[in-house]
Amino acid sequence: MISIVSKVEDTDHGLKLTLENGNNICVNNYSHYLLSECASRCDKDRLKNIYIRLVSEITQMSEETIKSQML
Repeated sequence: MISIVSKVEDTDHGLKLTLENGNNICVNNYSHYLLSECASRCDKDRLKNIYIRLVSEITQMSEETIKSQML
């Protein structure tokens, strides 16, 4: 599944992502997805885990399911 985000808003309910198809997704407590340091200083596993959690939150799929579908 590929979805392109056309608009991002910071709301009282969390980060609101508006997709190009018109659907909206709200991500609560998104601060733990943001990197606290430059990406070049992060190891690959940490960066991968951050984005697995983000995709899991957005798609409502389990992290195990996402990991099983990764190349």
